Amino acid sequence: MYVGIATAGRREQLGRTLEQLARQTRLPDKIVVCPASPEDFDGARAASTKLPLVVVRAPRGLCAQRNAILRASGAADILVFFDDDYYPAQDYIENTLALFERYPDVTVATNWPKHDGATGPGIAHDEAVRLIDAYSTASPEMSLRRAYGGYGCNMAIRLAPVLHNGLRFDERLPLYGWLEDVDFTRQLAPFGRIIASDALRGVDLGT
Repeated sequence: MYVGIATAGRREQLGRTLEQLARQTRLPDKIVVCPASPEDFDGARAASTKLPLVVVRAPRGLCAQRNAILRASGAADILVFFDDDYYPAQDYIENTLALFERYPDVTVATNWPKHDGATGPGIAHDEAVRLIDAYSTASPEMSLRRAYGGYGCNMAIRLAPVLHNGLRFDERLPLYGWLEDVDFTRQLAPFGRIIASDALRGVDLGT
């Protein structure tokens, strides 16, 4: 399983997010980061996490950057896209792997965070870490519910149908790529279920 993070203008926040990923109960096999510019990535801080990390380049724009991540992830079976300001619960990767193994007909798995700073003034780093630590005290249920599309801050994708059918994010969308998550994941609807699960917990800081 790989994790992909497209980032722009959030050098400090990206470093904090990588530090949170280093706390996973099951680390990803690789983290592919695509910064919009070299200044957006602090290599020394990233190296201090000792995460298996690779950096790829692409033109500025969320869709172009996520496509570069797709191109670099051909060896993976599952790819999880995280926003650069999303802190996954410590069991997120572990639960995602279990979900895709248990339900081979699922092509996209996502969740709408209970704590989502993107819908309000945002959530501070310290508060987000407190919330994440609180999640670890209770085991979630592996319940599934139908979802129309993935939520871009945290969406896991089975890569086989993506690679087989040459699916990509639409780079004609604006730089921010509004609704690029739904546009892309709806392409996967013919190949399996798109679901949301409360087992995939995290905090979207809304930086």
